[in-house]
Amino acid sequence: VLFNDSLLVEPSPAHFRSAFEQPRLSMIISGEGGSGKTSLACQLARWAMAEPGEERLAEHRMLPILIEHGSAALSRNGSSPLKEAIRRQAELLLGKEESISFELLEQLLVNKRILLIIDHLPELHDETRRLLEGAAVPGLPVAALVVTVQSTRSDVTGAAWTMAPCPIEPDSIAEFLSAYLKRSGKRDLFTDREFLEACVRLSEMAGDRTITLLLARTYADQMVAAKEAIRTHPLPGNIPDLLVSYLHELNRGVAEERKLAGESVQRLMRTIAWECVKGTFHPATTRWSDVMSALPEESVPPENLAYCCDQLGLLQRVDETGEEVRIASDPLAEYLAALRLIELLGPDENAWRDHLLEMRNRPGAPATIRGFILALRECCLVKHKEAGIPSFVLKELARLAASVLSAV
Repeated sequence: VLFNDSLLVEPSPAHFRSAFEQPRLSMIISGEGGSGKTSLACQLARWAMAEPGEERLAEHRMLPILIEHGSAALSRNGSSPLKEAIRRQAELLLGKEESISFELLEQLLVNKRILLIIDHLPELHDETRRLLEGAAVPGLPVAALVVTVQSTRSDVTGAAWTMAPCPIEPDSIAEFLSAYLKRSGKRDLFTDREFLEACVRLSEMAGDRTITLLLARTYADQMVAAKEAIRTHPLPGNIPDLLVSYLHELNRGVAEERKLAGESVQRLMRTIAWECVKGTFHPATTRWSDVMSALPEESVPPENLAYCCDQLGLLQRVDETGEEVRIASDPLAEYLAALRLIELLGPDENAWRDHLLEMRNRPGAPATIRGFILALRECCLVKHKEAGIPSFVLKELARLAASVLSAV
């Protein structure tokens, strides 16, 4: 990871103690979807509550509270949903049946006994900036705050401490796969020739750009599945097929009596993904009722939503009613949404022109919708013949992709 201006090859608690010794800590973890931001934040959480002193971030143990999809709570007015969410999480973690007073919660926050992690902000809202600059959750002070934000910009500001997981460069693929397989106890499954061939295949899939940890890990897991004869078909040769295959493998692991048909999972997830992405061309939330409306030709029982949430872990419920959901992985959402868009538009030239114009007119585009541009371009390259995608679409997406890649 890149911590402020220092490259940390193997981060440890010692690297971050100087930050946590400050009277007030505000930290941004930034990176593109699938880069490992949430995993890194959760590692900080584990170190914060570690028992041995040398493995902790601070002199005392801290209670980590993770608030997911904090942008929705931060952008609402009224009764401070974020404040209530922090209290509910504290009550759950402490196992208290009675309500914690805001006075106690304030003391825990102001004395750095709570590490507040607000995860998955698509951008730095004004409310977030005020938090990082020393204001507070409405009605509550915060002395130790970590925010994850999807951004590939190097000029993320607002916090004294910044961290970014580094993507995997093309010439580091073999090193990463070797380390990952050794940690998993699976490296001995492969001869050196088999391992190098797999590295070359992933390198070809990546082309001349970096890949995220999520994609590299997914590829490695499917290497293992193929070797252990869990899967019978060859490894995918491109990223869209890799992620589609990932869904198949997840579904394959469910017990037969609880399993949903693979095609039903694929169709449902593509539809949910497009409903999540289509408003802003960036992964967000959608309502289950909107998903059902997008599939008018069939009845989609609520059990299918529960299956994708609970059995496969592909979806997250954002609200207590379960009506509002999002896809757990941004890259998965972007690629599945791109595949759904190709299904919807096919060879329709006018529809593609309107869609591309809408993408170009998005505020801050193309940089703000980088992930979807790259996903759509790769999916179009793979599916253009069978879907009859007009040639001008590929040219325009190539131009947009070159623009966002050169800006990184």
